[in-house]
Amino acid sequence: MKRLNMASLYRVGITLLLTDGITPGLSKISHQLLGVHASAAQINAQFGKWALAIGGAGAVMAGSALLKGMGKVASHGKELLDQQDKLLRAGRSQAEVANLTAEAYAKITKAVPTAKASDVLRMANELTLIKGSFGDAANAAAGSLKLEALLGNATGRKAEGEGYNVWRALELKNVTLDHDLTDKLMGGMVQSMIASGGKITGLDWLTTARQGGVAWTGLSNDFLTGILPTVIQELGGMR
Repeated sequence: MKRLNMASLYRVGITLLLTDGITPGLSKISHQLLGVHASAAQINAQFGKWALAIGGAGAVMAGSALLKGMGKVASHGKELLDQQDKLLRAGRSQAEVANLTAEAYAKITKAVPTAKASDVLRMANELTLIKGSFGDAANAAAGSLKLEALLGNATGRKAEGEGYNVWRALELKNVTLDHDLTDKLMGGMVQSMIASGGKITGLDWLTTARQGGVAWTGLSNDFLTGILPTVIQELGGMR
């Protein structure tokens, strides 16, 4: 990529903010990470000065590298940048990525202290196909991260990816549009995973759902949360 002089960098950055809708997210991030709160006009006017605070001209290049500059301020390094890059490659706009990153710092990581901003982006990316839209996936990310945190704390095992597995299993049961029922069944499934000491995993639930097919879809809710966990523990999800 051709390097630009400082004046050109500022113009590129300001143009990107104005045309791609990143300003709201950048404002939120600045409030959380830099200890300041500014209007869109102030951000546009001060972008040049902030570029130096972010890490100099080398950290603020055209296009998606603007997010890398914010990533350096966030101090999450490779993990955050990797998840941002994955979202961009999946077709998310820079505005969507910046706003979700801001939301992660402002709310989600506070609600789930064990989660990092990179976890929020990972979860939103994983749940997009299940929830049907990136917006719905982002809204569901906090609950899934709480699920993983609860499992990890209770079993002492790594729980990354378990939120996706449970959501996917419930999607195959065609209940995810019913939020109350989803919460009820998810709670019962997680309870069984904890009660088994981690012997029953989210992957076991997903495998059971895949193997069960129509039987899984028509399974009664009481049987699913009350009896099926014992069957899974004895026979395994594949059987």
